[in-house]
Amino acid sequence: MNLMNCKTFPTSLFSNFTQRRFLSFKYLYRDKKSKTLATDTALKHFDYYYEKCYGNHWPSIRLGLLSPKKYFAIVNNHVDFNSVEIELRQIGSHNLRFIYMKNLKKIVQRKTRDDFVRSRKSFLNSTREQMKMMKINVLKASESESIEKFFTDHQNDDSDLESNNAASFDLDLNSFVPVTELKYREDVIEETKFDLYNLDQDEEFVVEFQEENILNIPELLNLYLFRSNDFTTSTLPVLLLDIQDGDYVGDFCSAPGGKSLMMALTEKNCRLLLNDLSESRLRRLKNVFDSFIPKSNQSLIEFKNQDCCTLRRYDQFDKILVDVPCTNDRHSLFNNENNLFHPQRFEERLRLPMRQMKILIEAMKSVRVGGTIVYSTCSLSPIQNDGVVHMAIKQLQNAPVEYGKTDGELSFKVVKTKEALRPLKSIFHMFNNSRYGVQILPNICNNYGPMYISKLVRVT
Repeated sequence: MNLMNCKTFPTSLFSNFTQRRFLSFKYLYRDKKSKTLATDTALKHFDYYYEKCYGNHWPSIRLGLLSPKKYFAIVNNHVDFNSVEIELRQIGSHNLRFIYMKNLKKIVQRKTRDDFVRSRKSFLNSTREQMKMMKINVLKASESESIEKFFTDHQNDDSDLESNNAASFDLDLNSFVPVTELKYREDVIEETKFDLYNLDQDEEFVVEFQEENILNIPELLNLYLFRSNDFTTSTLPVLLLDIQDGDYVGDFCSAPGGKSLMMALTEKNCRLLLNDLSESRLRRLKNVFDSFIPKSNQSLIEFKNQDCCTLRRYDQFDKILVDVPCTNDRHSLFNNENNLFHPQRFEERLRLPMRQMKILIEAMKSVRVGGTIVYSTCSLSPIQNDGVVHMAIKQLQNAPVEYGKTDGELSFKVVKTKEALRPLKSIFHMFNNSRYGVQILPNICNNYGPMYISKLVRVT
């Protein structure tokens, strides 16, 4: 009996071990199979919400998001940049400034030609009408009646001249600007299909707009890209800031540092405040600057590790870049680490629009009168984009004292940059249905984005 047990012991042990191992593997496989990755959650979220927002554009946007990205080449002026530029041109890349100026020249020529044809048609029509009136209105009057008519007509002509001058002045200013883009009276914003954020439906809320027709690219900032089948980086927010000599520029969420480095490479004699909440990310940003910018050229650069909502530097900056934390849609589809669509970060994702609004409000309080703010995200979400800009402007208009302004409300104009960016339409796929900014859409041919950019100018 004992002998038999000894003989069967190895067999029973192996069978028991195999059974337990198989069961543990089965449960482990079931757990892995049932576990949803953050990237899968992000894609489902985008399919559900963005298809409603972008309609027929969504399939191409989706394909662009799921395609790998590449980058712009920014030439470092602190090295032998001439040889670098020659090499870039030899491999088929193009200077962004050259493309912009070439396309801008074509647009100006086309508009000038259209204006000339329109004015000639108007002149000929008015001449025909005048000739008809001269033939009809042949009056036989006495000398006194003629004198009286002379003064009466001249008096009327003066008033007509004033009205005509005013009309022509308005026409010159707004000839290429739709009326709806000068001042926007808000329609009821339908956001009921979104769970993250709801805008107030207030028809009395008015936002003023101003047009920007030209994008200024600094002379010493050389950006190279490939025309098609290539993917570019976040350069437009910095270009739209239009940094000038003597400006005090703030980058409130500066890490990882691509936009901050581009600011420094504009070679403008300006002060830079580069702030980030994360100490480790700010340390990496400093290392990036040490690699590209000589120490002797960093005297006007201040690195700060602080929550930008508590900076309290009111009315100090000429230009502020607010590249806020966002869902970072492209990153969310490829990386499970540091992904806002992870189940454990659900509450953080819900609070994200409020966090973005607070950062933007802090920037709006920190910029001087006449200064510029560029708000940007790497998201397609209307809530994180137009929704945040809308609520930030409204909060400051409705409750200026609460947000640190005691001598009157803060007012801002939204700068319409569609015309300024028109020469780059061959490079960037732009979605112009946004109320307060420009949405760059991913596209498989010119796969830039997603990127939302809104430009604000402080009025009071």
